[in-house]
Amino acid sequence: MISTSICSTSDYYSSSDIEYDDVDDDVVKAAPQHFSSIKETNLILQTLLQYQHVSSLISSTIKSQHSMRLFKLVQENHLSNEIFIRANAILHKFLLSICTNEIDESILIACLSLATKLNEHSTHSNITLFNSSSLITNENLICNKLDWDIDILTPINYVEAILLHVLNYSIKDRLRQLTYELIVLCLTGYFWVFTDSHVDVLYRNDGDPTTRCRNVSLTNMTKTNRKFGHFDCDTPRELLISTLSAAKKIDSNIDFIIWLGDATSHLAHSSDTILTVNQYFSQELRKHFRKTLVIPVLGNHDVVLKTNRSTRFIQFYNETKYNLLLNDDDALRTFLKGGYYSLNFRPLKNKPQTVLRFIALNTAMFQPQYMDYFDSNEPNEQIEWFNKTMFEAHNLNNRILLLAHVPFGINENLLYKFYHIKYEQKLLSIINQYSSNIIMCLSAHRHQDLFRVYSSLNITMGIIGHPSISPIGYLSQPSIRKYSYDRKSLILTDYEQYSLNLHAAERTQKDQWTFSYRFSSWYHQSKELTSKNLLQLIYLIRTNSFYLKRFLLTKHYTEKIVLTNHRIVQTLCALTLFNFDEFMSCTRVLEKKGVQYDNIAFNNSLESKSHTDETKKFWHEKMKHLFHLYDVDRDGSITPIDFEILADKLSTLVGQDDGKRREDYANARKTLCQEIMRADANLDGKVTLEEWLNFHENLANELRKPDTNPEVLEQISQRINTAFNMLDLNHDGYIAIDEWIKTCEFFGVDEKTAEKSFHQITEQDKLEEDRAKQLFFEYLKTDDPNHISNCCLCFL
Repeated sequence: MISTSICSTSDYYSSSDIEYDDVDDDVVKAAPQHFSSIKETNLILQTLLQYQHVSSLISSTIKSQHSMRLFKLVQENHLSNEIFIRANAILHKFLLSICTNEIDESILIACLSLATKLNEHSTHSNITLFNSSSLITNENLICNKLDWDIDILTPINYVEAILLHVLNYSIKDRLRQLTYELIVLCLTGYFWVFTDSHVDVLYRNDGDPTTRCRNVSLTNMTKTNRKFGHFDCDTPRELLISTLSAAKKIDSNIDFIIWLGDATSHLAHSSDTILTVNQYFSQELRKHFRKTLVIPVLGNHDVVLKTNRSTRFIQFYNETKYNLLLNDDDALRTFLKGGYYSLNFRPLKNKPQTVLRFIALNTAMFQPQYMDYFDSNEPNEQIEWFNKTMFEAHNLNNRILLLAHVPFGINENLLYKFYHIKYEQKLLSIINQYSSNIIMCLSAHRHQDLFRVYSSLNITMGIIGHPSISPIGYLSQPSIRKYSYDRKSLILTDYEQYSLNLHAAERTQKDQWTFSYRFSSWYHQSKELTSKNLLQLIYLIRTNSFYLKRFLLTKHYTEKIVLTNHRIVQTLCALTLFNFDEFMSCTRVLEKKGVQYDNIAFNNSLESKSHTDETKKFWHEKMKHLFHLYDVDRDGSITPIDFEILADKLSTLVGQDDGKRREDYANARKTLCQEIMRADANLDGKVTLEEWLNFHENLANELRKPDTNPEVLEQISQRINTAFNMLDLNHDGYIAIDEWIKTCEFFGVDEKTAEKSFHQITEQDKLEEDRAKQLFFEYLKTDDPNHISNCCLCFL
């Protein structure tokens, strides 16, 4: 799971929880009734000037002076305008309570800290301003003067107030970590996404794949039983039941389910078949998840094309038992008219003001091939409704999950746009106005594991595609995805994917669903799953072969193709370009520049490349060198004692002279020790050279595979994260050049060589977190003597 900061996890208070004797505008602004997007400079000005008209014992001049001091701190520390307005309200309320003209800067800082926690629920340990030892004391002073219960104000303050009585630093840090993790877990919600089941009622377990598994072949002498499906066929009923059963077994304690559509087979065209299969799907989904909220979306294969247009969706709703999935009165008003709707969900029962709004589009109306089956006014009516709904959501400050079966943009493989351009332009124009409310757009239709980002000026909207339940076309193993999200901020934090290996299922006749990967681990992401972070990841995919290969592997792994340089270029351009002319121009420019990518072969049974004796020898020597660096006492084995010695020595090398930071460094080393002691095969408390080499050879071989075991990725990610944090205790996301050089020198590398290696890796004076982690990952697996990761990375 992503290491989610506490900044977006707390929902233990609201303005209604706090009682005041004289509720005025100051308190209203300080209390977290809802998030406000402060964009106008004049609001700050009004806040600074409004107190000149308030009668009190404190002069308006003094108030303005303190406000200006406060505003200066906000600017110097790059805090938001919302923080300033709330902090200013808290400050003036405090001034009224103590009746004094003189206050220390530490009080101003405490006001800013409280405002930050009210607005962002943050431990804000990464902001230097809030690292004062007197901060909690001053916060308590302010809360007492304002008669605010500290446990109601924010659970973080409550925790810190209790921890003041714990004298042992080690116990205090452990309690703090566990408590914050508990708060995160309490505010973390989960939901499933299923899509594209394409159930074929004519599927036969003994059917010939060349007939889409509908007819028995006379040459099928082995009587192969393909009850869970085949890559040339749509989904048998058995596979749908297996999918829903697996999801329920993995996690039934979820907040809701998003069904992104296309229940029926690609070969189903009659209205009877479409309606019958959708009814079957509705019943099966509700049978497995009896009380869970379901958010259904219509796919293009769910729409009955040849029918009475005026009653099309009424008939669909009535004859598919869609009421089992959707029965909200407001949602039904538009669904029965056009198959689209909006629905509000409140993830926190005691905080009704926190609203997650689902907006489900009927994207079939926008596809060129279906235009003749809809009245010409229907797509425009849906667009008008979308504009009105987005406007309403924006005014109510709702957070939106936009759901679209067919995604925006271009099919880069077949070179066509999914939507008619006139409709897509109108939709994107609306999104441009209200993108700040959109959490993410979740889409389907392509049956592939991919994502892209729509960006225009300062606007970003991530569009995450989902692999299908149907395996047809070798586009995906049958797959399902479980997201985690923050119930307070409503931000997506991570997702886990599960799949069924059809080859193994056919061989064993058992449906063993397995964990495929976790987004944060697979892409080495420590941030939340936001549109802006997706855009940053796309930058890495376009500029870094490690991330590119990972993206291509998730998208194409089950396909039997060779990805040429041309197809890879098309994939990269389509990640952010939605205009067809711009997309084609991008591909021409990249190919004209001679940008080259290695061709990648996918045949559904990839194995790591063979390695020559020479490169194997280099890799073994590298691992031996690393072993001897960790064997500090030179007794021929690595033990926890070696890490104690390393922790003690290294903690004084990188500017960590005070006791607290030395203790943090020691704890990081202990965690790293636990990870490395996994190599202790016989569990005798020490790692010999032989154990070390065997362990890392197996690890490297696993990391070289395109389908690396997710558990191994989890373990190595923990090791990488811990190693990085040893040199990044101030949590700024970088390794500075002086830290690098000092650590290299500790391991016997001279200053010039260390500095040279640093500048080989980065042109800046600091090494970014993603870059450092990727280099360490490559260092462990590469046997290329010329690989850049060999530059002084062994100390990690």
